[in-house]
Parts: sequence; structure tokens; C-alpha cells
Amino acid sequence: MTVKEFIEALSQCHPDAEIFFSVDPEGKGELVTVEHELMWRREKGDSVHPGRVFLYNDASHFFNQDGSPANCDFVLT
Repeated sequence: MTVKEFIEALSQCHPDAEIFFSVDPEGKGELVTVEHELMWRREKGDSVHPGRVFLYNDASHFFNQDGSPANCDFVLT
């Protein structure tokens, strides 16, 4: 992921969201995916929490709705 892609992904996240990161020693060793769980929290009825942002260096566990592996830099949940 480039700096430009990272900034673009973070700009879609809530500015007050907490940031967490997951490092997989077997992963690529670079930032691959940004995930924001705000929409998931809204669907569960939470209208106050700004959500959380997760940074991953391995996107192997992200899948599209059809079951194929996701190949993207930003996942909004």
C-alpha cells in the first residue's frame, strides 16, 4: 500500500476512531488492508461509538460476497 492509498483509506474512517493493528509474521511485512467497523456498529444500533480502524499486513482472511478473495486496500464493515 502506498502512502497515498493509506491516506485515502483513512480519510473514509471516522476521525475519532481508535486504531488497532494486526501483524502477521508470515505476511508481506507491509500494510495491505485498512478496515473500519463503523457500519457494523451502526447496524447493531450503536449511534455513538466512532468505530475502530484495523490495519493489516495480510489480507488473506478478507473475502468478497461471492467467496472469492478480496484484493483491496480498504474494507468498510
